[in-house]
Amino acid sequence: MPQILRHVEIAFYVILPETFLFKDVNMEGIIYPASIIFLVILAFVFYQGRNNMLMFIAIVIGIYIVYSQETGHTATEFKNDVVNSIDSEAKEFDKTHSNKSFDVEDTYN
Repeated sequence: MPQILRHVEIAFYVILPETFLFKDVNMEGIIYPASIIFLVILAFVFYQGRNNMLMFIAIVIGIYIVYSQETGHTATEFKNDVVNSIDSEAKEFDKTHSNKSFDVEDTYN
């Protein structure tokens, strides 16, 4: 157990130097580094427990958090781009290939 505490202490001094040195620490400044530290500890615990698959998943989640924080690109943004692209293509297809003899709105009126 002391070894884990030592790793946490090292993570606080290496990963979080800017967060805790400033006087105006707020929750927004702590959530990102705290989640990274939590995932590092979780991956270490999974490694010690010889559960490599969960360790790999924790590392991948940590990589995604760092990537989205550094670049500003998120999975939600990607999903919205894909949905908007599909929607615009479906509208274009409907305009060019629509069947004028059958109108759905006329069947319900």
